[in-house]
Amino acid sequence: MRKEEFTLQSIYNKLDAIIYKLDKIYKTKGLIILTNEDLLHIFNISPRTLISWREKNLITYSKVGNKFFYRVEHLIEFLDHHKNEMQL
Repeated sequence: MRKEEFTLQSIYNKLDAIIYKLDKIYKTKGLIILTNEDLLHIFNISPRTLISWREKNLITYSKVGNKFFYRVEHLIEFLDHHKNEMQL
């Protein structure tokens, strides 16, 4: 397995684990919301990278005041959209 595939799979696994835990707590399938801090941890990226993704409209988000929120289903769409862009 290539490093990129392993990394993508680990991100999917982390999202699945988060969905499972949150669904168990809130019973709100499809309505799971993550914060900037969650994304920084899940994707292992810098705050600047996340800002860049938002500025380039690569990732869907909601903003309430100074807080950003992300729906899990939009993150999965983001990953699916970019999964074929890796070079072999």
